[in-house]
Amino acid sequence: MTNPTPGPTYTVQANNSAGGYATCFNGDCNGAPITGVSTGTYPISATALSGYVFNQWTGNTAGIANVASANTSITISGNTNI
Repeated sequence: MTNPTPGPTYTVQANNSAGGYATCFNGDCNGAPITGVSTGTYPISATALSGYVFNQWTGNTAGIANVASANTSITISGNTNI
């Protein structure tokens, strides 16, 4: 028997703004790159601070299910910066 070859992994970075923060992969992104992310679909959410409202996801948004929704999902198939 041989071990299966692992698939590729990628780096994902969600940049927080002054008006709120992003939560991805069930944890606070803190604006730091998350490495070793496998291809797949993952939940993401944005939380606006008091006095702010969420507008839309920006950056590499091609894999985001709904860029206008604060609570959505992202399909990762390469390095991503949102």
